[in-house]
Amino acid sequence: MDSNSKEKKLIINWLECDLCGSSNIEVTTTYGNPELLYAEDKCQCLGCGADGVIECDDGIAWANWYEEQSND
Repeated sequence: MDSNSKEKKLIINWLECDLCGSSNIEVTTTYGNPELLYAEDKCQCLGCGADGVIECDDGIAWANWYEEQSND
């Protein structure tokens, strides 16, 4: 692990927000690039402001959006 590694913000257009449908997603990552994201990278929809986290399985990455819990 490189102690000089810095977080960077990337705009990723191949992800989609489940809450508003936007493909304008900002990902904060230390090691990722526009083609490769890592599990636990943080993401935010620039369309609706939803926050989430990147999850990965078998080489596939997707955004898991934090949804507000309803007490109904």
